[in-house]
Amino acid sequence: MDRPVDILYSDEDLVAVDKPAGMLCHPVETGQEGTLAQAAAQLAGGPLHLVHRLDRDTSGVVLLARSRAAHRHLERQLRARLVR
Repeated sequence: MDRPVDILYSDEDLVAVDKPAGMLCHPVETGQEGTLAQAAAQLAGGPLHLVHRLDRDTSGVVLLARSRAAHRHLERQLRARLVR
């Protein structure tokens, strides 16, 4: 992991992390490393699904789901603007 990320919240369905500015959320090229998704999965101990993204130069909270079902549910909540 090139840059540390902090887990702000974690439960059986989701993980919320603090994304630092300058870090990609996910790989844009095959084999690319040092992304938020990779760092969060390593810290959380398993694969995660990005619920949304932030631009590379933007810092802030990013949500990742632990399952596809949780991912779909969280995406619907974001689209409906129910997430606070």
